[in-house]
Amino acid sequence: MEDKIGMEGVLIWLDSNMVHCLITTDFEHQVLDRKTYLALFEKIRVVSKGKNLPLLIHLTDVGSYKAKQLFEFLSPSSYVDCFAPFRIFLVKSFFVKMMMSISCITNGNAFWDTIFYNRKEALEYCQKRAREFELVH
Repeated sequence: MEDKIGMEGVLIWLDSNMVHCLITTDFEHQVLDRKTYLALFEKIRVVSKGKNLPLLIHLTDVGSYKAKQLFEFLSPSSYVDCFAPFRIFLVKSFFVKMMMSISCITNGNAFWDTIFYNRKEALEYCQKRAREFELVH
């Protein structure tokens, strides 16, 4: 792990060729609005040094309902387009993954979001996407 940066309830770090964003229970009381969104993605931009890297968003520490709220808040259709070409979500259970998948379909994000509940699979997918992105650019 390299340099870490954070804001209340969020820890962001660069690990090889992906950015990790860990959302903790301390983030529960944050207002989910445009200002929070922009502040969070500005911190991600700083950690990634402006590079287009896969973004692995860890929602494993928050409850199911909050994870779904955060997922909808951080999805590509939210507020502004983020520089991260791939947003991958890591959740704590198959149930949460299914809840989010249904949300993707009903909100029209079915092709943008990738959701895992297995950490190893999520990391492997991020590495694969990073390699593919490097080949194209």
